[in-house]
Amino acid sequence: MKRFFILIFSVLLPFMLFSHPPSDIKISYDLKNSKILVDILHKTKANDKHFIYEIEVFVNDKKVIRQDTTMRINNEGQYLIYIVPGLKINDKIKVWAECNKGGELKKEILVK
Repeated sequence: MKRFFILIFSVLLPFMLFSHPPSDIKISYDLKNSKILVDILHKTKANDKHFIYEIEVFVNDKKVIRQDTTMRINNEGQYLIYIVPGLKINDKIKVWAECNKGGELKKEILVK
């Protein structure tokens, strides 16, 4: 039994060492143009191997966008702009992002 746990741990350890959630998600909006601007901070060195691969955007707890990505253009994170018709004051915007190596983060704001 002890060998089994050592085996499982040694297999999972490399994944645990390289996985980390985004450090922050900054959400802003442009009501006039119905845009949601998302800046996902996630520093890594390998843009094509370590990136945010899944992003979901919710407005008032209803999923309005789901995007899968396969790489990014810089080492700092990913910047995305979404057009969401009907965005209005008092709407709750929530963004969820997951790293392809493991780790996720969720943030939300209220439109004022």
